[in-house]
Amino acid sequence: MKGEPLDPLTPNAKLASIALVGTMAAWRPTQGIYRFATNLLDELWDTPVTGDLPSDLLHRLPEWCVYIELFPAQWDPKLGIHVT
Repeated sequence: MKGEPLDPLTPNAKLASIALVGTMAAWRPTQGIYRFATNLLDELWDTPVTGDLPSDLLHRLPEWCVYIELFPAQWDPKLGIHVT
């Protein structure tokens, strides 16, 4: 059921754990954190995305893995995403 924790023995939980370890291993060397100005983040958030994004965009990241902060740090520094 949605919102319930995964049973650590299920295949989905194992895959999620493997993905998390891989993401953290890629992020560890540089630990890049990107923070956008509030007004820019609002505009990006409100921009409609239609169609497929070209996959080569992911090959142009400045680091192997980046953390994008989605909300100001004074709210909760854990609110963001890792992109690998």
